[in-house]
Amino acid sequence: MNAETDMKSAVAGLGVGVLFAFGITGDRVHAAEGYEVMGHLSYTAFDASANPTRKRVIMFDVKVGKTWRIRTEPVIECLGGIAYHETFSETNNCIWALTAFEAAFKPSDSPFNKLRSALKKSKKDDVYFTNATLKLPDEATGSASKATSVDSAKNVAIATILSGKYPPMDSSYAAFLWFAFTPPSMQTDGTNQMLLQIWDDGNPRNSRFRRAKWTQFAEPPKLLSGAVYNWVGLQWLPDGTVAGMRSKDVLQPLEIAARYEVFGTTNLGNLVLPSSVKLTRYASKQSEDGKRRVLTTDVAVVTSVKRLFLNCRPSTLCRGSEPRWIGFSNEPP
Repeated sequence: MNAETDMKSAVAGLGVGVLFAFGITGDRVHAAEGYEVMGHLSYTAFDASANPTRKRVIMFDVKVGKTWRIRTEPVIECLGGIAYHETFSETNNCIWALTAFEAAFKPSDSPFNKLRSALKKSKKDDVYFTNATLKLPDEATGSASKATSVDSAKNVAIATILSGKYPPMDSSYAAFLWFAFTPPSMQTDGTNQMLLQIWDDGNPRNSRFRRAKWTQFAEPPKLLSGAVYNWVGLQWLPDGTVAGMRSKDVLQPLEIAARYEVFGTTNLGNLVLPSSVKLTRYASKQSEDGKRRVLTTDVAVVTSVKRLFLNCRPSTLCRGSEPRWIGFSNEPP
């Protein structure tokens, strides 16, 4: 099944009729052109002594055109019960987010089978790092109260519709990948410019912007080449209101909260796309030696890129050029 079929199945019980399209409005076909990047992302969390305490490796497939679509999967099949995440935008200013569980996973449908096999060997120490057991949501396991219980056999996926244009800041990594491979989305507050927060801090449904400084590549699609986030910012709540962000632990609001870096690029025709990016998050308080303490890192490495052409029938994304394989040697220093 493709993402449209998966999503329709997930919302069928709600009686919702939805038309899914990528870069298409109604029955009119747009001769739009886009690109696709595939690769893997490694997440690492550290303790106060800079020792890794948690690791996770996922694979990603990002398609960008008139709209965008992001799919991520854990390297270990259905790790923690999650088969895959699928997030994509519609032209009517809404985001669809799908979390599919183990019951919905079909290995033949995964676009990552070759990459998965390679990563299990090349990054085995990270892939098989010992982590605490993940807990699925109650609605996925059927462990809710009797008043709200459902037939767990039908819980193959959870679908969420979000208004706006920003993907959720959750464990799907859709926000981070969207940020890395689409032109930057920014907000202006007087003379203070802010960038979308791209990490999960326990508020996945809030669109958070933090004050930042950044640079962009001169070549299209003019993606970010680097950014530094501070702690101060604003958040757009699910009810549409705007609120400030405060943290009792932050003694210096203009200190660095996170740093985004691009370590390599690849050319695809006249496009310059990142081949290796890293997000480093810092603790709100310095360590005992007065140095900035790293909380987590996210490192995304692109293994293939290709052109996409939308010159076929509605609801169909046509592949363009053959993929350009980049390999597994583009890790940042």
